[in-house]
Amino acid sequence: MVYFYHLLLLLLLAILGFAQVICNPGFFLSADGSCRSCPPGTFTHVSGMDACNVCPPGQIAAPAGRSSCFLCNPGYTAYGTTECVQCQAGFVSNSNGTCVACPAGSFANQTSNECQLCPVGSFAPTNGNPTCLSCSPGYYSSVEGRADCVPCPVGFITRPNATVQCEMCPPFSTTSGPGSIECITNSVLVEDRVPSEEIQIFNFSFYAIMAAISISLGAFFSGKSPMRYQPNHTID
Repeated sequence: MVYFYHLLLLLLLAILGFAQVICNPGFFLSADGSCRSCPPGTFTHVSGMDACNVCPPGQIAAPAGRSSCFLCNPGYTAYGTTECVQCQAGFVSNSNGTCVACPAGSFANQTSNECQLCPVGSFAPTNGNPTCLSCSPGYYSSVEGRADCVPCPVGFITRPNATVQCEMCPPFSTTSGPGSIECITNSVLVEDRVPSEEIQIFNFSFYAIMAAISISLGAFFSGKSPMRYQPNHTID
């Protein structure tokens, strides 16, 4: 009977002794029965844990003994689970703390941690662009958020540093094709125009001369020629 009570007492002491070792959040119960702090990158959020949890992607826990993980500041992401690093150029961080590439037609503003549309006259051809590119001569972009620029149609060009819209070539000139950078004289238009003007001038001159001859002949045969002297009195 004494032996039984002795075993019961030892059991109660063991239970009471074990129950007293309850580690706080940020610590875990080691194999030797002591509480130790969770290493950087891990955490325990409740008491009495015998192991630490690893931080989820995009979050860190530092220094040691953390009871929770936390997100990096906007524009930064977790490098491993112990350090925050800035997102690379062309990327911004999302609500999960992960860096994501800005889509084509936009660029990454790392100051405000947001993707912004490319302004008119520029474009961004791929995902993850740190800046937008200006349209090449002969091409234009009249709206925001373009992933490419549109070539000017035949007969139109863009002026230097003006890639928002195309301008028509001067009269009787055109371009060699879409996306051209200079206007050239259109020989077909010029050849079609010059003979027409010469014919019009010739026709006008011919008809004017014929009309003058007809008037003079008519006046002469009628005795009212403007070339004859007409006295205004008679001789007695």
